[in-house]
Amino acid sequence: MKPARRHAFTLVELLVASAAAGLAMIAAAAAISAALRSFASVSASGDDGTRRVLMLAALEQDLASAMPLGGSSFAGEDDAMTFARLFSPSRSDGDAVVAIVRWSRDADGVMVRTLTQAGSDDPLSVERFGSPPVFRLAYAGAREPAAKTLEWTDAWTGETPPGLVRATVGDLVVEAAVMQANFALPGKERP
Repeated sequence: MKPARRHAFTLVELLVASAAAGLAMIAAAAAISAALRSFASVSASGDDGTRRVLMLAALEQDLASAMPLGGSSFAGEDDAMTFARLFSPSRSDGDAVVAIVRWSRDADGVMVRTLTQAGSDDPLSVERFGSPPVFRLAYAGAREPAAKTLEWTDAWTGETPPGLVRATVGDLVVEAAVMQANFALPGKERP
């Protein structure tokens, strides 16, 4: 008489099943890990791009508001610039103060926008925009009324702001007009 077969798994069947389940779990963990690394990489590059766009927008807004106020002059270099503009610390009260705007890199290479009230050393506002791999400024404006071409230079000093500022941040390039500039575009007559 043959012994009756029980309805159970043998040791070999259990070992094969657990090995197959283990391999499936390792493959799933590797796929999830790769997906998370990819997501983190895309998120990080998106954050850098967003910071660059926000930085350029703030730079354009500052340049559009630049004014020769309180005897301050425009000073621009290839990696930093300082000028005056009106600034409202509290948008609700309607009061505006003359602020000195400074765009530069700090010791860690992070782009910093500092607004300081004219005649004070205490900053009204400090914004940090990250560390773009490239940050370069160029300035343009016809220095002579009869000039026929627009001259780009990597430095600008004087009471009169340049007409245009070209900012290169990473792979983005923006040319922003300085609204209160007293300069003539080449070929245009001054009013």
